[in-house]
Amino acid sequence: MSTAGRTATLTQRAGLSLRALIAVALVVDAVVHLHLASGYQLSAPSGIGAGNVFRLEALVAVAAALLVVVHGNRTSYAVALLVAALLWAGHPGRARARAVHEQ
Repeated sequence: MSTAGRTATLTQRAGLSLRALIAVALVVDAVVHLHLASGYQLSAPSGIGAGNVFRLEALVAVAAALLVVVHGNRTSYAVALLVAALLWAGHPGRARARAVHEQ
């Protein structure tokens, strides 16, 4: 096998590994959101509580993971980054940590 062939194979493997890593991280995020959703729903049991928002976030994370797995292009990576950043920025624990830090 030529050097160019080996480089192409390594690049392809690295791309597949990156896609798998991103997808697994997004699926883990979705599982955590689904696990926590019922506890957060208690704040508004009959309405649109935080639990339903958590379920929606889990759905978006799974959709982004599927997009990365199926397409694996720059656009899908950008969507995955955007989803991860938005989920991280909206996490209730971050708001509490900021409030404690500012006191």
